Amino acid sequence: MQAAAEERQRLQRRRRRRLMGVGAAVFTVAVVAVLGVSGVWHAGTQSRYDAAMTKFLETSDFDGVVLVSENGKTLFEHVGGLANEEFQVPMKVDDIFPVASNSKLFTAVSLYQLQERGLVNLTDPRKLFIITAR
Repeated sequence: MQAAAEERQRLQRRRRRRLMGVGAAVFTVAVVAVLGVSGVWHAGTQSRYDAAMTKFLETSDFDGVVLVSENGKTLFEHVGGLANEEFQVPMKVDDIFPVASNSKLFTAVSLYQLQERGLVNLTDPRKLFIITAR
């Protein structure tokens, strides 16, 4: 009975971690989108972003890597939590893990940014973008 309760708690912690990861991804995309649209990134921005991430990590159960880059240059990098909870392996910046459906969020944000710049029109028929749809 106790083993089942411990397993439920472990699964609940895992779900919370995943939700926090999604939350951090949304937070990062929002900040990057705002900074990307405004074109503003300087030392003050980095220190404010670092302070915000540090506060977020202190008050959450986040495991992951946050990286902001522009034209191949890393502007901000933050690593927190564990890559493997069972063996207490700390997260590293080059750890690889599946993002599953989270990539849909990045695709959506990217498409809306392209539309704002006038590079695509999201109301155009899909056959303009997907060769097999013709």
